[in-house]
Amino acid sequence: MVSKAFWNLERGRIGNTRTVAVELIVNGEAVDKKMITADGSIQDIVFETEIKKSSWVALRILPSSHTNPVFVLVDKKPIE
Repeated sequence: MVSKAFWNLERGRIGNTRTVAVELIVNGEAVDKKMITADGSIQDIVFETEIKKSSWVALRILPSSHTNPVFVLVDKKPIE
């Protein structure tokens, strides 16, 4: 039996800090990571990666939160 909700930002904190790792996910694989301070403020974050084929892209703070995917089509080809 789990006593706490699994998807909770507190689980994403690094040690006793307010720092969390935000990962860029492409087709289920983490391809980049940036550290931010989880202080309740709205923060801009920028990732740059090359998308060579149609893909789904999302952000996550593991094991705390995950965005919905954004679908990126390259040359009008389907995501495989």
